Amino acid sequence: MRLVHPVWLYPCLILISLIGVVCAAPSGQKSADAAREKIISQLDLTVKQKTAIEERRMKREKILNERFAKITALRQRIQEEFKKPALDKERVMALHRETKELMSQIMDIHFESLVEVRELLTPAQHARMLELFDKISKDLPSPGFPSPQEGH
Repeated sequence: MRLVHPVWLYPCLILISLIGVVCAAPSGQKSADAAREKIISQLDLTVKQKTAIEERRMKREKILNERFAKITALRQRIQEEFKKPALDKERVMALHRETKELMSQIMDIHFESLVEVRELLTPAQHARMLELFDKISKDLPSPGFPSPQEGH
């Protein structure tokens, strides 16, 4: 599995927050919410765009909360299986597959959200959003990895 480069973590949280797919409140959720609001205010969204984004966020939030509740329950069941004296490997694997399927659904929802927001923005708003993300990422402390300009 490839992890998100740390320098992109904060902009990704903001984008995810902007599109309303924050699934578990990260430690910096308040700052991500504030950054989302700042970005929204700087995109000059129409009332119609703001309403559409909010409606979609609320709809996705409900679905995501349901998925994460199921994942939490599945993880608890897996832990219970591991606590038993005799491990039912097939049962554990079935629970694990179900968890992976739910995570896959969540990833699909995230991707669909990105596409939906992108479709709502005008080309100028999209360009402005990219500028804001670029500025945010430049303001973050360097994680000690080479920048794209420095190469690998």
